[in-house]
Amino acid sequence: MLWDNLTVFEHLTIWSALKGSQETTESIEQLIEQCDLVKKKNNFAASLSGGMKRKLQLACMLIGGSSICFADEITSGLDPLSRRVIWEVIKRERARRTMVLTTHFLDESEVLSDHIMIITLGEMKCQGTPAELKNQYGGGYRVHIPKGVDLSGISHPVTERHDRYICRTPDSSSAAQVLASLRTSADSELYITGPTVEDVFLKVAEEPHTLIGESPEEISMDESLMSESKPESSLTLTTIYARQIRALVLKRMILLRSGWWQYLFALAIPIIIAALTPRFLEKYVAPRCDELVSFISYRYPLSLYTVNYIALGPPSINSTIVDIVTRQNDGELYNNYFDGSGPYVFDNRQGLEDFARAHTLNISYSGAIWAGNNSEPLLAYDATSTYSAPTLLNLLSQVKSGLNIQASVSALTSYNQANGGDSVIWVTIFSLVQALYPAFFSLYPTFERRSQVRALQYSNGIRPFPTIFSYWVFDSFFVIIIAVVCTVLIAPATEWFGVGYLFIVQALYGFAAVLFSYLVSFVARSQPAAFAFSVLFMAIMYVLSIISLVVRIPIMTNYRCLTY
Repeated sequence: MLWDNLTVFEHLTIWSALKGSQETTESIEQLIEQCDLVKKKNNFAASLSGGMKRKLQLACMLIGGSSICFADEITSGLDPLSRRVIWEVIKRERARRTMVLTTHFLDESEVLSDHIMIITLGEMKCQGTPAELKNQYGGGYRVHIPKGVDLSGISHPVTERHDRYICRTPDSSSAAQVLASLRTSADSELYITGPTVEDVFLKVAEEPHTLIGESPEEISMDESLMSESKPESSLTLTTIYARQIRALVLKRMILLRSGWWQYLFALAIPIIIAALTPRFLEKYVAPRCDELVSFISYRYPLSLYTVNYIALGPPSINSTIVDIVTRQNDGELYNNYFDGSGPYVFDNRQGLEDFARAHTLNISYSGAIWAGNNSEPLLAYDATSTYSAPTLLNLLSQVKSGLNIQASVSALTSYNQANGGDSVIWVTIFSLVQALYPAFFSLYPTFERRSQVRALQYSNGIRPFPTIFSYWVFDSFFVIIIAVVCTVLIAPATEWFGVGYLFIVQALYGFAAVLFSYLVSFVARSQPAAFAFSVLFMAIMYVLSIISLVVRIPIMTNYRCLTY
């Protein structure tokens, strides 16, 4: 609705308020500029021409962030310039909202629509993307051949029209083959025309209510929706993805001719730094294993020096324990090692256990042992001592087995952290460069999104997965080159613990970093912004990794080794 006594700016202000939006003056001014109404901003609606009123209606529809918009024959009766203005507005806005258009101009539907439904006399004839409809109903491609050219080598049907021949082929590859077979002619007027939406409409509208060769009873609406969404029923989703990936990778190869500079920088920066590696590491000496690994050769024997302060039972094992302790000390028993009486001997297990609980200080050095044949063995020892438990266990084993068992304890080998030396400087520089080069791979996806090329591809049937995967396949080729060349240049610089891992780490990092750069390209407002955000994030991740490596809590664990 338009009010004759309100200006263009006042219309947009009122419609913004009616929709509950809080549009700023700057955003309203921007929309007026996009709809080519700047010169009429302060004019009353009554003074506008028909084309200007249509533009104002379009602006009223878009104001307030409406997510679903309906436009009924929005360009009917407009001059070509006004029509083009409205086209540009719709193409710019369709990526941010759903727009339903009705039109009698088939070229308009082909330019603006992601999905087309053709309706005649109230019946839906077909639906799909423009590419799907043209492929299924467009009648193939046409090769235009001037008269006088030899047609003997053409296997497809040829019809005569005025001053030239028209050769109809089922698909684009067949048309290209026909064109290639005629290229030997000196004539330069050969060209190919593809199917249009107008061809589709003329074919499906030949009968008032049905598709060609069908009656209303032979097809239901649900079956129509299912069958017509697939241009070729024989193609599986995997086949479609494979064809689209192949085509998109080929497109990137062709575009490389004009956009080579970003890939040149992506290759040159890490490779140049890798070539300078020997200069950074000329004073670096790789540590040897014998410098990093240390061990204690001394063994501590597991033996008691005295039988004083030990509780034992039954009395029959007293003499056996005295003999074992005497033998372990080279035939000498240190009875005076501690002040106190000899061993505490008990004739029942419960009495020994009660004594150990009540008089822990009396047996704190030697502990308690019960080795009766008619009851389970018992060991009581000071848990704060490293040697008490294995010493008593060794003593019990000798009492029960009657064998002489010599046991000792020693520390395990330990590892000392290697000193990085000057290599830390090289690691820092090289890692920061590695954080820089993947950002170049965010430039083209950002350009493709901002220039609406990706939206145009989607409207012609290209799927999101083949699009992103083709990016990754193409860019991964450069990642592998960088990983290989950098590894070859770095390897001779010094001794490495595992030079083969350099390639694996660089390749895996490149694959992951490239995928992240694509995520940035989805939201970046420009190519420089995508590049800057990609570098910033990967630099932050590098800093966090360094912090986690340097600032850490050391955990010291004392391991012991028993030898029998």
